[in-house]
Amino acid sequence: MTPKSASQKLSRYPGLTPFSTEQKEIFFGREIDSVALYNLVIRENITLLYAKSGLGKSSLINAGLIPLLEKRTDIHPIFVRFGAYQVGKSLSLKDTILQALPQVEPLTYLDKITPNQNSIWYQLKKITLQRIENISYLLIFDQFEEIFTYPKAEIIQFKTELADALYKEMPDDVWERYEGLIATNDLNLSDEVLDKLEENIPVKLLFSLREDKYSLLNQITDALPDTGQHRYTLKALNIHQAKEAILKPAQQKGHFFSDTFEYTQEALDKIISFLSKSNNHVIEATQLQILCDRIELDVRKQGKTLIGINDIPEFKNILNDFYKKTLEVIPKEELDETRKFIEDELIQQGLRMSIAKEMRPKGLSETTLDKLVNLHLLRSEINTVGLLSYELTHDTLVEPILEEKKRRDEKTKKVAEEKARQEAEQRIRQETEAKFQKRKRISILVILSLVVLSIIGIGYTSQLESKRLELENLNNELREQKDALQTQKKALKDTTEKLLDARVELNDKIATLNLSKEDKQKLDSTLNSTEGLVEKRENSIETLNKRITRLEKERNELKQGLDNLQKQLIQKDTTIKKLEIKVDFWKEKYYND
Repeated sequence: MTPKSASQKLSRYPGLTPFSTEQKEIFFGREIDSVALYNLVIRENITLLYAKSGLGKSSLINAGLIPLLEKRTDIHPIFVRFGAYQVGKSLSLKDTILQALPQVEPLTYLDKITPNQNSIWYQLKKITLQRIENISYLLIFDQFEEIFTYPKAEIIQFKTELADALYKEMPDDVWERYEGLIATNDLNLSDEVLDKLEENIPVKLLFSLREDKYSLLNQITDALPDTGQHRYTLKALNIHQAKEAILKPAQQKGHFFSDTFEYTQEALDKIISFLSKSNNHVIEATQLQILCDRIELDVRKQGKTLIGINDIPEFKNILNDFYKKTLEVIPKEELDETRKFIEDELIQQGLRMSIAKEMRPKGLSETTLDKLVNLHLLRSEINTVGLLSYELTHDTLVEPILEEKKRRDEKTKKVAEEKARQEAEQRIRQETEAKFQKRKRISILVILSLVVLSIIGIGYTSQLESKRLELENLNNELREQKDALQTQKKALKDTTEKLLDARVELNDKIATLNLSKEDKQKLDSTLNSTEGLVEKRENSIETLNKRITRLEKERNELKQGLDNLQKQLIQKDTTIKKLEIKVDFWKEKYYND
């Protein structure tokens, strides 16, 4: 096998990627399966190929069946790949088939008898009417389980139109129109053309289906009853087949990335033992290819020509390591979009999806997609509508990728929980600090209040002392005034008594004396003057009485004010004690917190 250019070098083992038709020369171990499937396809109109995921259905079609069909000139294979349904993005099942069919010129007479010129029957009939050689068309539906992700109405249309093309010379509505045109001789066609119009379309169907999706076929068997009647079950490789698939590609001459190399018997036995130990001595083809692909990579790096027992890696870690190491080469700015594209777009509901390049995330560049293809994580191909699409290279990648996503999600969850815990602790610290600051402010305010009240209390005390001193001085003055009043009263009493005695005595003497009228007047004037002094003394005493009364009133008022001050001081003392209790409470609460 000699490719056209050095850029077309091939790996000896495709790894996760199915074998292509160009790799038929290194497709070993499936010769019997290839011939058996070929014979079934040639013999029957509908063939079902089914097997567990990872056993190599696509490889058997590409590198086993197609090379055998290419040796014939009477069968033309047409690949139809739908991809899992995506709302608003996927073509209808019918349109996907129509775009996969060869495009030919229109036929006027066929258009005349066919009301629906967009049907599968019409397109296939148009192709067969224009063929020169006798050719049958084999529609190959790989990964046929994908159609069951489409809306029910589309599945019904798909099976109905496919049944018309497979079983009927013409659909019922076309027959009715055709017979009417024949009766009126409006077609004006030769007998040869009319015979071709009335022939069944030479078309065959090959459905390739995962074994676990076999029951889904019940949705189409009412219209396509032969589905599942002629089936080929692909089994896992037996030991002999596995040895051929391991040993022969390593010795094949050709344009490969690695030089030829060999395995020791011990290395071969270890590979076979490892791959078959959990499958009752049968081996999954994809697992074998992945392991051998890793071995060939080591051969390329280390230049080895003989693989020993210690050169065999552990398969259980290969897929997981493969996915993680592939992501390591992705630019950091595109890593999140790449993961999202692989884990959420290319895998949906546990199934591989085929996504058109135009539908990729905006943050995922074509360069990165090319890198993923070159690293065999993704494969790209032109789909049946002519667009470049991407998908995971094999179903066996789905589980380890989802497991890796789960581990990463759990790690992310733990990181998020730890972040939330730290944020909660920080929030608690901030709240505690805020409470402390609040309590501190409250304590300061309480202390300031105590200080202010203490100052006020001191002012009240000072004022009280001043009032007490004023009252004491007033009492002293009052005592002095009372003493003076008593003295004045006593002096007045003595003077009055003496005056009265003197008047009596004087009157007696006047009676005995023969005084002149003038002398009597002088004497009366002197007595009146003395009495005037007494009256002044009495007025002075009255003034003292009034002053004493005023002083006593002032003393009573001062005493009342003093009592009020004492009451206020007691109230302030009570308030200060309450504040002191609050301060002690906040202090205790702060230290406890």
